[in-house]
Amino acid sequence: MYKQVIGFLALSLLFLSTHTSAQTTFGVRAGATFNTISQTDVIDAVTPDIDYLVGFSSAFFAEVPITDGLSFQPELAFSQKGFSIRQEADAELFVFDLPIGVRANSRFDYLETPLLLKGKFGNEKIKGFVMAGPALGYATGGNLRTRSTGFIEFDLLNTSIDLDAINYERFEVSGIV
Repeated sequence: MYKQVIGFLALSLLFLSTHTSAQTTFGVRAGATFNTISQTDVIDAVTPDIDYLVGFSSAFFAEVPITDGLSFQPELAFSQKGFSIRQEADAELFVFDLPIGVRANSRFDYLETPLLLKGKFGNEKIKGFVMAGPALGYATGGNLRTRSTGFIEFDLLNTSIDLDAINYERFEVSGIV
């Protein structure tokens, strides 16, 4: 597994190494990701409440001009992806309905290398840009956190997911627009 991580980082650095000149700029970005999964009929019948999970995303990038208004932007990024499953019910205690339930958040950490083309447009007052390109990703770890919900909330279980043991597909290729 460590050889795969080292190989992925070496490949990422290769993509990030560019000819630096006065016009090449470097930067950092950070933001939030909103993730979920597509539900099949089987999953929908078992647990109908699959929610979005908010994660963190950050990247170091270089912007290399190709022409006036067009540039190449390779990045080395970290992002969190996953989903949340929620089950809730009411339990009757004497004459009171007590809400009880559980929420399970699965979160996976990824190292990614987006290779983007960036087109800039606009004038002196209003400027904009559009980016698109492929991204290579590698899952570095996973975590499952369960929490009680309802009348009293507390953590039930917080455990690391062994991605090798569950035969998790670590590499991913995606598109960004």
